[in-house]
Amino acid sequence: MKVVRKFFMDCDKEETWLNEMSGKGLALIGGAGSKYVFENSSPGEYIYRIVWLDRDPNHPASLEYLQFLKGTDIEHITSDISSCCVWICFHQPLECVCRTAWLVSQH
Repeated sequence: MKVVRKFFMDCDKEETWLNEMSGKGLALIGGAGSKYVFENSSPGEYIYRIVWLDRDPNHPASLEYLQFLKGTDIEHITSDISSCCVWICFHQPLECVCRTAWLVSQH
């Protein structure tokens, strides 16, 4: 397990960094704020996406969306709630990306 502390103000840069870490064989398994927890994996095994939600991750509509994604091999890794927004981080095995609609737009 590897813990990295890094702060981002740009979700696109954060998503790019997570995918670069995946390319180095590190899979995100959790974290919050500026703390990221990784475990070893095959290089490039997962592709990461960060999505903004309109609602709290525990809202029924959000839970329905998360359940739908789980059925397409997309796994919810972590969430973060700030004063103005909610984001969730997902990963999907690279081998599954071509078979599914990757992160279909929510609600």
